[in-house]
Parts: sequence; structure tokens; C-alpha cells
Amino acid sequence: MSHITWPGTLPQFVQLSARREIQDGVLKTKMDAGPDKMRPKYTAVSRFFTTNLLMTGEQYEILDTFYRTTSELGTHPFSWEDPIDNSTQEFRFANPPSATLVQGDVSSTPHVDADYTTAKWNVSLRLERLP
Repeated sequence: MSHITWPGTLPQFVQLSARREIQDGVLKTKMDAGPDKMRPKYTAVSRFFTTNLLMTGEQYEILDTFYRTTSELGTHPFSWEDPIDNSTQEFRFANPPSATLVQGDVSSTPHVDADYTTAKWNVSLRLERLP
């Protein structure tokens, strides 16, 4: 297990949606006649997990710091609870997190009553569960 863990102040469970897919671990070779020949490409394959989490602006800032600093732009794996089987596993970011504002005022004039900490964000994560 990694020494980095998912921040306890961030959502640990799927709130909006989730998708799980398995890395294609098969090598296919076209034959002159008959069916393609197939064999395993790897001894272990990753699982990819795409989810959307609802976060406050404050939580999104924590996630941003976790991604940029703690995991060094997603290059270091971290422990997180797999939302499908609830087991603690090693994950890493497959893509940088992205977010869409769903509620709140974060107008283009930051000093005019903008409240970034209580705004609600739909945060998209694509994570790789390591084998």
C-alpha cells in the first residue's frame, strides 16, 4: 500500500455517477485464415474508474492541492476505498481532475460577494486502480 492516502475531508463515496472499465489486456494477431489468434498482453491489468463527486469550493481546493502537491501531479499512487467493492486499494490519477460549477456565485469579479468555499462543484475524476 502507498503512504499517501485520500484526504479525509474529501468525499470517499460516489455521489453522482460512476463507471468502471478494465484495461484491454489481450493481444490479437490477424491470421491469413480462420479466427484471430489471442493471448494475454500482460500478467496483470489495471481497472479504470470514472466518477463524479459533489464538492464544496473548499473541498475542491483540497483536491487540487492533493493532486498538484501531494501526489505530484498524479504521479504517485494513493490509498482509496474502491466504491465498487469497498476495499482499500492503490489508485492513481489517470487524468487531472476537472470541475463544473453547479451552484454558487464565483463571478468574474472575485472581490464582489463571491464565495468560493461554499460553491458546489461537480468534480470529475478518472482514476486507475493498480493491479
